[in-house]
Amino acid sequence: MSQSFRKYWRDPVQGRTWFNYNLPGIVVKRPSSSVSSVIVTVCEYKLAGGIFGGAGSLVRGDANIWVSSVHPYIRVNSQDLIEQNGGVEFVVNVDWGSPLLVATTITVFDEDVQVEPGEEV
Repeated sequence: MSQSFRKYWRDPVQGRTWFNYNLPGIVVKRPSSSVSSVIVTVCEYKLAGGIFGGAGSLVRGDANIWVSSVHPYIRVNSQDLIEQNGGVEFVVNVDWGSPLLVATTITVFDEDVQVEPGEEV
């Protein structure tokens, strides 16, 4: 089963910015394949009001915002999922005249289907 994680980034973003999100025990090296497959999406958000200022809510804005260069990784060569310090690095691109708040949704898939060049699924 896949797992998704939503992160509301506190610092506004403009232009091209690298991000890192640690997911130890989630992004792992599989015995039969490489590192877990990951998809990252991004959206503008507005802060929620109130005393505690909740995370916020996603909004449809006019800016062009997209993710590129998604790189899932692990930093320890261990088969023990707890010891694997995994995560994902990615670039968020915000094409707008001023910095915007962004939220990302990171989805990690449990299994990959390995397809060799020239093979069909």
